[in-house]
Amino acid sequence: MNRNDLSAALTAVENRQWEQAYQLLLPLSESDMLSAEHIDQLAESAFWSNRVRESLQLRERAFAGYEREKNHPGAARAGLRIALGYVMLGSYAVSAGWFARVRRILDGLPECSEHGEQANTQAHLDIAQGDLEAALANARQAHEIGKRVDDLSLQASALNTLGAVLIRLGEVVEGTAAIDESMATAIGGALRPFDTAAIYCTTISACQRIGDLRRATEWTDAAEHCAARTGLQDFPGDCRAHRVSILRINGSWDDAETAAELAVSVDGAEPSHVATVHQEIGEMRVYRGQLEAAEVAFRAAEALGRIPQPGRALMCLAQGETRAAAAFIRTALEDQDWDRLARARLLPAQVQIALAAGATDDARRAAEELADIASTYQTIALEAASENARGLIAIDTGVLDEAVVCLRAAMRRWLDLPAPFEAARARLALAGALREQGNLEVAEAEARAALSVFEAIGASPSADETRALLDQLARVRTAESDDSKRVVRTFMFTDIVSSTALLEAIGDDAWSNLLTWHDRTLRNHFAESAGEEVDHSGDGFFVAFQSADAAIDCAISIQRALEAHRREHGFSPRVRIGLHSAEATSDEAGYIGIGVHHAARIGAQASGGEILVSEEVLAASSQARDTEAPRSLELKGIARPSLVAKVIW
Repeated sequence: MNRNDLSAALTAVENRQWEQAYQLLLPLSESDMLSAEHIDQLAESAFWSNRVRESLQLRERAFAGYEREKNHPGAARAGLRIALGYVMLGSYAVSAGWFARVRRILDGLPECSEHGEQANTQAHLDIAQGDLEAALANARQAHEIGKRVDDLSLQASALNTLGAVLIRLGEVVEGTAAIDESMATAIGGALRPFDTAAIYCTTISACQRIGDLRRATEWTDAAEHCAARTGLQDFPGDCRAHRVSILRINGSWDDAETAAELAVSVDGAEPSHVATVHQEIGEMRVYRGQLEAAEVAFRAAEALGRIPQPGRALMCLAQGETRAAAAFIRTALEDQDWDRLARARLLPAQVQIALAAGATDDARRAAEELADIASTYQTIALEAASENARGLIAIDTGVLDEAVVCLRAAMRRWLDLPAPFEAARARLALAGALREQGNLEVAEAEARAALSVFEAIGASPSADETRALLDQLARVRTAESDDSKRVVRTFMFTDIVSSTALLEAIGDDAWSNLLTWHDRTLRNHFAESAGEEVDHSGDGFFVAFQSADAAIDCAISIQRALEAHRREHGFSPRVRIGLHSAEATSDEAGYIGIGVHHAARIGAQASGGEILVSEEVLAASSQARDTEAPRSLELKGIARPSLVAKVIW
């Protein structure tokens, strides 16, 4: 054995020049003349130079050497690293065997650092199993041992674990203080490299769970700044996995893709971390509109045992598969019934999906749960998500003043993190609420600010949605300046009631046939009454009539035709119809104006088989109509209450 080479290798280890140490120690290991400690140092060098599986094999050689040398603390220390290595690889039975072996070694030893490391490791396993009280006890035991044996690395590691447990228990102030103290010690470079990495990993995971993205970003930047002295200049794949999440949130999506490629390329990286990377990239690709690529990422995550939610549910929503999206997110929430922070990651998606499905009550319940979690943990990201959810529901229910306040608050909080994509999404929703209020100039300014972010980070679907809103705002402003395009019409909105339940009951083929018959029947009646079909979406129609009488007569003829078919053939869909007479702007795309929204809101309030008409329709009719007594309704997006009546047909 060349003593000069060994001396150079050990100097490289001391200086944490891992690749150089590995290249120098590996040839020497083939002579079987290295001590167990030297083999352990080679294993450490292999780990930090991203040879994770090889480091595990070398660590087993070191363990055997320590046992031959009767170095029981060394054997226990190596055994713990081996056990953790098998946990990272998902080999839990093998890991349990090594833990038992270490326990047997330590039972016969006076108290030493390895006892504390065992307790700290057990605390992490307790966390994974959801036993937070046991984790708390083991972390505190490890910290006390660290103080008694004067082991700074063990003290910092145990304090970090203790902080993570406290955060999960809702003791956020005390928990974050603990992880901050441990991270400050770690980046000073005085700790063992593995402990430094473990502290970083646990800290970033804890911050991400509670949505404290600013703290996660600050500590990541600090760790990278001090990389040379901490040994983290060559992050192992597991640490890079956390970096992917931070880059995605911060809007550096191209950099996140690059970091993801590095993270998943490490041989022996922990499967759960790799699965997280695939999940993060899949969600980012959904936001970019790259749905096929997102599917590839989600399948990779699933192959590693991860259920990639809410990403897969959001992908279904983007594909127009609202029922599937709702089913996915509901199942994901049921699977996390005990973990409030895991549910907090899913609840914003449930709000979005429920609103798309017209399930306002489900959205409201999800928003209320999210608000409760945010009040417990009080982090900017959770508060932003809660305010955003409240704002979206306020838009859906027509409480526009509340929507504007909530969405502005959400946007500011997202910008504070910073989380530019989420802030831009809040800004886009805010622009929509301002448009509904008639505040077109401010709505346009907010939409343009959102568009610049979407274009910069490559969020194509959101950019397209924003451009559509800007086009609509431009049309409205142009139309308002051109009085010659203003016309008076009676607007009709129709819709099949409980269409989703009906589709589930009769199946796709029967539904397609029924829808074809429904569309043909209604269009015949529109034509007979000179109605102008403006839009047809799903199972509903938007039609404009020159007179209120023509619109009422058409609505009555439709309901009577459906009833006649029901008597003769046993079934026909139940359709609701709403009518409103108002002035609007006519252009090549149809009709624009609050009167159109008014008619749509009235239609949404009708029940199956009903015709609801506004007081303006009855006033414009040339003949008395048989109706029930008018009633006052609060309609979404309409400032004043509306008087509507049900036509008796």
